[in-house]
Amino acid sequence: MAAKCVNAHEGLKSRLYPSLRLQCPQDLEGHHVATKPIVPDILSGLTSKDVGFKNASVWALTRIQIDPDLAVRALTNAASDQAIRYLCLKAIGNYGAGATSAVPFLVDALHGPRPPDFHDVLETLKSIDPEAANEARRK
Repeated sequence: MAAKCVNAHEGLKSRLYPSLRLQCPQDLEGHHVATKPIVPDILSGLTSKDVGFKNASVWALTRIQIDPDLAVRALTNAASDQAIRYLCLKAIGNYGAGATSAVPFLVDALHGPRPPDFHDVLETLKSIDPEAANEARRK
């Protein structure tokens, strides 16, 4: 088991950059306020060419809650990358009703050719807007 980090911000930052993955999940658990200074670094990781860095960044967003509009916009853009799409959907779903700006993206994903992650997209939509999920399922 990894040692607890004294400072969540520095612990996360030191793990995101050198190793391109988070090794100490408890760094983020319960540190919603302490981790906010690292949010710009996490968001920039979503556009990295390195899949490991992208995964670490999305994973971090599944563990902390930041401004829903900012997170959902970044996550829906990143979800176009199939390598991290599943984690992006989970992170978006964590915002529940606060992620209503993702509804058009999710509905569009369901109405095109049936995506391989159809059920994941539907479950994410259901966690945000159950009525929109029911309507999308009928179409």
